[in-house]
Amino acid sequence: MLSDISYCENMPHIIFSQPINLISSLAFLVVALMLFFELKKTNKLNIQFKILIILIGSIGIGSILRHLYPNNTTIYFDVLPIVIFS
Repeated sequence: MLSDISYCENMPHIIFSQPINLISSLAFLVVALMLFFELKKTNKLNIQFKILIILIGSIGIGSILRHLYPNNTTIYFDVLPIVIFS
């Protein structure tokens, strides 16, 4: 099972048990929002960029969920967007 893999902060699986990873995951949302507003401002927001922004945002949201509520379900929210992106 994916959750058996030991990675991230080695803390108990309780809410807010991985605060550093939680905070660093916010960077994905910040980048997605910055990219969206910059491309919208310059009228370069096409379908390819929209997909990229959605994927970057999904990576951030999935990672935030995983590090906020570390369990066997949220690891899929963390890994799946990364797999789709790559």
